[in-house]
Amino acid sequence: MLARFTQNCPEALAVRGLVESCPFADGAFDAAVAWGVMFHLNPDDAIQAIANVSRILKRDAPFLFTSGDEDGFDAREGKMNGVTFRYFSYSIQNYRRILGNHGFALLDVHADSGNNTYYLARKS
Repeated sequence: MLARFTQNCPEALAVRGLVESCPFADGAFDAAVAWGVMFHLNPDDAIQAIANVSRILKRDAPFLFTSGDEDGFDAREGKMNGVTFRYFSYSIQNYRRILGNHGFALLDVHADSGNNTYYLARKS
């Protein structure tokens, strides 16, 4: 995915890293995307990820991520291509609160026909 992004947007800097530890400088990025990531993090790691994304984003920068839309703190398991995945989530209201606690305003939440939920926040 990173290679394709770099091919399609060669002038844009793209990096890959662990959002839970996020070794990047404060205010270094214009935007962040966590597609298919947040709902695999346990609840504590998800909060740490949001805190780290807030730290590394510039003011007014967007943050787009996917997750569930209801509280699910006990790991639910699913399989994809023979690999077992664990799923966690917060409710929309709890994501709004957590994002707000870390300097974000939740701008939009969208659910598609496949029951995927998209969150768009902006660092204030």
